[in-house]
Amino acid sequence: MKPASEYHLTDAGKEYLVAKAQWNAFCTGKYVLLEVENFTEPADAMGMKLSQVNFRYKLTGAADWVKTESLGVAYKDFAKRAQDDIQDKAALVLTNDGWMHERLFK
Repeated sequence: MKPASEYHLTDAGKEYLVAKAQWNAFCTGKYVLLEVENFTEPADAMGMKLSQVNFRYKLTGAADWVKTESLGVAYKDFAKRAQDDIQDKAALVLTNDGWMHERLFK
């Protein structure tokens, strides 16, 4: 036996719960692109055309609990992604349907 925390879903939490067969997650808000700061010239690599992109985005329409201090302390990466102006970078892959984030490319 190991000490652990037990959580119970409140009625307020049920509004944001996305239950799937493989996983459950809380979903609130949407990310909105603020600016593409710069990108590399698209180049061929591994049989694909890639570009490195630096950009800024923010979370909009999120529930108030997303920015609580206690949530930020418990989940530092989550708190970082709930800021008003987030800088990030990604590799994009050119597909038949346009540019796609590397994590979405299968």
